[in-house]
Amino acid sequence: MSGRFPFGTRAQLAVTVTTALVAVSLALPWAASGRRTRTGWELATTAARLDVTESTIARVALAAFFFIPAGAIGVFVARLLGSRLLMASTATTTIAASAVGALIVLRSPLASRWGVWVNLVACAVDMVCVLSLWRTDAERQHDR
Repeated sequence: MSGRFPFGTRAQLAVTVTTALVAVSLALPWAASGRRTRTGWELATTAARLDVTESTIARVALAAFFFIPAGAIGVFVARLLGSRLLMASTATTTIAASAVGALIVLRSPLASRWGVWVNLVACAVDMVCVLSLWRTDAERQHDR
């Protein structure tokens, strides 16, 4: 079996699916304050609305967090276009934005919920898939 699927290889399919999971995990419960449980989206929206980001780095991280769904769509479009480099770079950027957001929540005084851990696991699995995408690309170059 050659590992080819419509519009790409297994590695490309894996990167597309796991990046979508990273984006979907933002809708899961990430943290609780009092009796209210908030999703990753609600936390980011609240932080933006309250303007609690004091440094430029924090503002950039918050802005990047809002582009995670666009990154997942970008990975899908890159897959359709057959661009492994664009897929890998877009997925890596999406992973980084999501993982930074999750780590900020874990370091905050809020009680973390299971959704933040699902997000971190999805990020780790996605990174492994991106690395396998690079590996299969290197093998293709070696075979030429």
